[in-house]
Formats: sequence, structure tokens, C-alpha cells
Amino acid sequence: MRFEQLKKSSSLSDKLLKDLQKELGQLTYQFQETSETDYFHSPMAQEVKHKLSILNKGLLSNIPTDSADKLLVKHNPKDFQKKKWATRKNIHIDRLCSAWLIKRFIDKAAQFEFAPENSLPKDALLFDVFGSEFGHRGEDCTFETLLKIFQIRDKALLNISEIVHDIDLKDKKFNRPEAKGIDIIVRSLSKYFNNDNKVCEIGFLLLDGLYYYFKTSRNIQVNLKAFDEVAK
Repeated sequence: MRFEQLKKSSSLSDKLLKDLQKELGQLTYQFQETSETDYFHSPMAQEVKHKLSILNKGLLSNIPTDSADKLLVKHNPKDFQKKKWATRKNIHIDRLCSAWLIKRFIDKAAQFEFAPENSLPKDALLFDVFGSEFGHRGEDCTFETLLKIFQIRDKALLNISEIVHDIDLKDKKFNRPEAKGIDIIVRSLSKYFNNDNKVCEIGFLLLDGLYYYFKTSRNIQVNLKAFDEVAK
């Protein structure tokens, strides 16, 4: 397996790094798809997640900081108005929250389409889809990527991004106490409605409330230093 080269070399060619990033991204998305229906919490899931984390860290250590920054192209929300956005159907936390972020802070007139990955519309902007610009980047989930790409500097949103990260990637990076409860709520909505548009309708209202809570709370847990480093 080509990932073995991560252990043997401290410097990899740009082509190999790009190929490995693509393969790791595909493996990660496949794991997430499986995890969303893993209602019995298979013990193998933890092992797979751990190995994916090791591979990701090994890959990131081979990418120079300046190269990583260049890969993240910044955009102005003004250039993304009245667009059609599409993602994989049967949405969960990252896709739901990313759609909400797009609708509330990037493109207020956004139209969404949810479809199987192999039949997503070609004329739409794809998000949280393998290989798309608006997807997972390194250790970031799609919600985090969107914040950085569109340079949205908002402490309340950064709080939400940490919750989304912990639920989606299951790595307890931020240890957000809200993660477990919100995960259950979103899964309940998905099961109850079995309709992505309805999940968005109700989920957006819940996220509006969560955003208001963090916006008005005096106990904001995050700081903007890390974000500012990326958004320069």
C-alpha cells in the first residue's frame, strides 16, 4: 500500500502527496457513510477511525505549511449568490450544518438538491462530497472548511464548528459537551422525517437557536487566533 511510504520518507513528491490525499479522502468519506448507519457501534469502527487519523497526521506532516495554505483558495460570498448547491442525500450533522451556514451566511437565496453521490447535478456547487472544493480538508470537516474559505470570522459559528467537528469526525478534538445531545437530535430528525428538505427546515430553526445562544452567551469558549492565522 502506498501509504506505507509515509513511514519511510520525510519528503514525498507533489504528485504522490496529491494521490495520497485523494485516496485518503475517499476512504474517509466511505467510513463516514458507513458510520452513519452503524447503529450497533461496531468495535472495528474505532480501530478504522484510529488508523485513518494516523494516516491523516502522517500525510499532513509531509505537506509544507505554505503549500497547505495555497491549497485553500479564499472566496468572497458576494461571488456565490443565487446558486444551486448539492450534496449527498440522507444528510447528517456536517451536511445539515453546512447547508445552514451557506443559507444564512454565504448565499441567502441558495437552492439545495440532495441526491445519491453518483447522480448529483453537474450544474450545482457540490459540498461535503468527495473531491469537491467545499469538503473535508486535512483535519477539518466541511463546515470548518466553509468558514475558512469564505473567511467568516464569528465566535458563535466557531463554537458550532467545534461541535460539528466532534460529531462528524468522532475524534473528541474539542470535547464539546453539546456534541452527544445534538448528534441524537439530528439523527432523530433524519429518522423521523426521512426527507432531507424537511430535516433542513426543522434543523435550520434549531441551528438558528443554537447560534443565538452562542451569540448572546458570555461564556464563549473559543478564541479566534487559529482562525486568524488561516484567514490572513
